[in-house]
Amino acid sequence: MMLHELGLVVSNLSAWKVGLTNFISFLICGMLPIIPYIICDAIKSSANMLVPALMIGLVEFISLGIVKAKVINQEGMALVKSPLEIAIFGSIIVVISYGVGFIFK
Repeated sequence: MMLHELGLVVSNLSAWKVGLTNFISFLICGMLPIIPYIICDAIKSSANMLVPALMIGLVEFISLGIVKAKVINQEGMALVKSPLEIAIFGSIIVVISYGVGFIFK
């Protein structure tokens, strides 16, 4: 049913390997936007690092969309739509998260 109706292929990959890969990916992608804050603290600067952190996150979202499109073999306009879609949804989630954090500060 998964293959014929949904076009999904059943994977024989180990759940541990998939889980570990997912964990490491989240760890790396979650740490990248924090780098400007770490650098700013190391050089004792009081500059606002929100914009550089958001730019790094936007590049990550676009990169994730490109990788997703390549992995599921999308071609043509889908190579533009997929990164744009991930960047928009990811940005909305960031704004909501930042807003909730600001409200409950």
